[in-house]
Amino acid sequence: LDDDGDGDLELAVGAVGGNSLAGEVEIFEAVWSNGAFAMEQLETLGGAAPGDLFGYSILSAGDVFGGDGRDELLVGAPYADLTGSMQGALALFFRHNLLMVLSNGEDESLFGWAMGSGNDVDGDGWNDFAIGAPGGASTNPIQTNGSVFIHDGKTGALLHRLDGDTPGGQYGYSVT
Repeated sequence: LDDDGDGDLELAVGAVGGNSLAGEVEIFEAVWSNGAFAMEQLETLGGAAPGDLFGYSILSAGDVFGGDGRDELLVGAPYADLTGSMQGALALFFRHNLLMVLSNGEDESLFGWAMGSGNDVDGDGWNDFAIGAPGGASTNPIQTNGSVFIHDGKTGALLHRLDGDTPGGQYGYSVT
């Protein structure tokens, strides 16, 4: 993650238990001072509500918006309750400001559990990203099939959905 556009990589660390279990992500920069290495905190991004577990998954989206050399950040909150129960959410940050929030709108899906990116699957010149949602319609995680959602890296639009076909398979538990 090149958060500040200086060509040096920064570190983003999720703390799902922070902020009353709303979760948070801290962004650090490595610095050398008087011959000693240290980590300087640049920013803390906080989850919206207790229990969201914001920061459960984190991914650098690359310099998707602005062309300013600063990487945008994707942050998963798989237990977020947007309009239902544990639908999950993915937040895209541009220069530490929330740009968009994505969800699949399905209860118990745990959308944002895992993320992967780096490929331009639709050929528009922008890297797209995959979001894992290993939950499903069942409240029993042993019975969930799970899904992976491919979203457009520029607009956030849903490009494709892949559904697991094995009960209890929790498809989308990890993606790369």
